Amino acid sequence: MDYRALSSELNKGTVAPCYLFIAYDRYIAKAYVRQIRGMILTGELADMNCRVFDDKKVDARVLAAELGAMPMMAEKRLVVMDSDSFSAVCASKELSGILTDFISSDPVHACLICISPKMPDKRTKLYSAFAQHGRIVEMKRYDERGLSDYVTNRLKAAKLSISKEALEYFLDATDYTSYRSGTDLGYVVNELDKLTAWCRGKKLVSLEDVRSICSPAVTRDISRYTDCVLRGDMKGAMEAVMELRELRTGLSLVMYSLDGALRQNAMMQYGLSHGMGEEEIAKKQGRHPYVIKLARKNNRMSLEDSLYGIALLGETDRKLKRSLIDEDSAYILITTALTSRAAK
Repeated sequence: MDYRALSSELNKGTVAPCYLFIAYDRYIAKAYVRQIRGMILTGELADMNCRVFDDKKVDARVLAAELGAMPMMAEKRLVVMDSDSFSAVCASKELSGILTDFISSDPVHACLICISPKMPDKRTKLYSAFAQHGRIVEMKRYDERGLSDYVTNRLKAAKLSISKEALEYFLDATDYTSYRSGTDLGYVVNELDKLTAWCRGKKLVSLEDVRSICSPAVTRDISRYTDCVLRGDMKGAMEAVMELRELRTGLSLVMYSLDGALRQNAMMQYGLSHGMGEEEIAKKQGRHPYVIKLARKNNRMSLEDSLYGIALLGETDRKLKRSLIDEDSAYILITTALTSRAAK
């Protein structure tokens, strides 16, 4: 199940005895842990009825004792196993056996929540126990459309609306939906809180408001470079290179982002060549149709050019690691080779 289905269950007051959260976005997983904790634990003894395992080492006797302990003046206890502890459990036959037996017993005195940063091995008895007796919830990251809705709804709760230009700038500045972004939803929420405080007393969040609060991440400068490369703008790309060098932005990060842009463009071009429409391509890539429309308008890289670019980046990376080329030369080689192909 996904977190939307989980949210529906919780809103009905239904709490399962055991959960396995696949936390692709850790902030979302933590938010649901807090919600379940609030539903189960109340009063002055709430902290005494909650145990959180967050160390890389887990003692088998302590784990068994915590799982078997009865709640104190309450109906249930809450046991949470964070990522490091759950990884330790999965790596130990003894620990995983204790957890498997507990889950399989359909406990009524406690609720167990385990958080994993990735999908665990589905062939294990532990995973099977979660599948049969609990809930496995994938906390996937929002796509661009989902994040747009999230931001709009959160501002709406604060009695604010946001202009289209301001929303697009905000999404770009927070850098949550870019390819392989390391930004989690917590950062987006933090920026939203600042924006809400700034706009107190207003009804509309303007582009100027967002610019006053949100500082674009370094990836915004990288995005300018990759956009210039994909549309064959040699002058703009070289100007962007100079800015990136002045900011001392690592070439590896730039190549990483350019590789992602080329792969997304290749997927788009492949879809278009096989008769797919913008809506279908956007859905498959988890992006807004408007983004695909802009990409079609601005990007001049064909499928073959994109594949050539991906191969060029790989070869350049190998040369850099062998000290066969320096970073300045690599910038020039990549920029001239790709923009010239896009400009044809």
